[in-house]
Amino acid sequence: MPVRSWKGMTDIKSQYRWDGMTDIGLKVPDGPYSVYLSLEYANGDLFDLGPMQIFVDTVAPKISISADPLLFSPNGDGIKDYVTITQHSDPGDDWFGTIRSASGATVRSYSWKGQAKNFTWDGTDANKKLVPNGTYSYEVVSVDAAGNSASALIRGITIDSTKPRVFVTASDSGISPNGDGIRDDVSFSLTVENREGVESWRFSLLDSKGLERSFFGGSGSDVPTRLVWDGRDLEGRVIEDSFTGKLSVKYLKGDVAEASSAKIVVKIAPPAVDITVSPEYFSPDDDGVDDVLTFGIAADKNAGITEWKLEVMEIAVVESASAQEVKPTRTFMAWSGKGTPPTQIRWNGKSSKGELVESATDYPFEFACWDALGNQTKVKGIIAVDVLVIRDGDRLKIRVPSIVFRANYADFIGLDSEIVSRNEKVVARIAQILSKFPDYQVRIEGHGNNIGKMLGYSASRIQQEEVNELIPLSTERAEVVRKMLVENGVDPRRLSVVGLGSSEPVVPFTDVQNRWKNRRVEFVLIKNQ
Repeated sequence: MPVRSWKGMTDIKSQYRWDGMTDIGLKVPDGPYSVYLSLEYANGDLFDLGPMQIFVDTVAPKISISADPLLFSPNGDGIKDYVTITQHSDPGDDWFGTIRSASGATVRSYSWKGQAKNFTWDGTDANKKLVPNGTYSYEVVSVDAAGNSASALIRGITIDSTKPRVFVTASDSGISPNGDGIRDDVSFSLTVENREGVESWRFSLLDSKGLERSFFGGSGSDVPTRLVWDGRDLEGRVIEDSFTGKLSVKYLKGDVAEASSAKIVVKIAPPAVDITVSPEYFSPDDDGVDDVLTFGIAADKNAGITEWKLEVMEIAVVESASAQEVKPTRTFMAWSGKGTPPTQIRWNGKSSKGELVESATDYPFEFACWDALGNQTKVKGIIAVDVLVIRDGDRLKIRVPSIVFRANYADFIGLDSEIVSRNEKVVARIAQILSKFPDYQVRIEGHGNNIGKMLGYSASRIQQEEVNELIPLSTERAEVVRKMLVENGVDPRRLSVVGLGSSEPVVPFTDVQNRWKNRRVEFVLIKNQ
């Protein structure tokens, strides 16, 4: 059935145009149609031409497109090196795609027969040359056989092929987070050259095996310029190891910029050191027996000791003091050095001023050392000085300031049991020493300090103190010691007693630090004639 026809007698035209409408002005449906031409001549001849096929198509091509990612970095790092153009079109139409620069210049062209296909663009032009950084657009166009056209456009495809750089530096090569205020933490300086387009960042503390023990992180371009790490893992534990600070900055364009610090050693264990003292009883009295004390120092050579010090202390003997009372103390002798300490230090018992240790007196010592991180080791001990028999001209003498009496009395009443016990041990040891000299008489001398001489009183006042107080007191104290020696087996016929008061001081009365040594008991050994 005809949908459109043209008729006439003699006015036939050379061309007829059909607009797809029926004779009554309605639009025909899309689809195939046939065209026929019939001519009838006056002589009755008939001429038919056709059918000629035509197709009515009023539907334009359809396509949907997308690009991911819109920002990419074709720099060969394997991350967002290209953009993927996804295209969905109906089959049957040819398509032409064009990538243009911001100025509108064509940098790359594509074409597809029958249907648009997905593709990737690696940021190069038709000559495979990388295009400049900037913003680009993609447009796809189709015109079908009927002249229907369609297009789709994506703007804002951005290329940034620059490789961002970051840097990390550490403030220290090692820390000892032990709370002593010395190298307890380390700070890292973070430099990010390009903060624009930062998606996220992470700063990791990696141990020697590459395991992350702690981290800092965030999103956006607000990367801190400085971070402080206290040497602890995420659970608050200190793990001794070497660590590296690693900064990783991730960009929206896909790039990941990384940098690492130099190694930081975390160590809180102090150097391992063991100190031994030999002999057990030190006796520097030039008799050839135990005259030299040896400190044995066993230090770990790998501990990284940078400095060491050994001190021998002298504690003043205070009358009536309790064993726990803090007493005046001074450094008697000291050694120090850099690096690993020697394996042995030998000592003759004399101070830096040439003073000899006191007889029957304990001398505390302390060895201290430090490693490069400030970790400190302290080892303390006691040097037990034996009863020293010193030759004084043609006599032998034992000088003992360590027997403690009740202040201003010749007894041990009220003293701590520990002090009394030590007094008894000292006298017992003296008795043992005296047994080695059976051919000698022993004069026990009591000595004291004169307050008047200390404070600069007049001669008469000094003499009054000497006669009325010091000589009687020193005599009584010497007598107490004599009785104790007898109780320890010394023949009383060998013993005599004398009180000398303050007449024979061993140090000046003005020497506040050492005048306690004047208050003593001496034993003078006189060979029998």
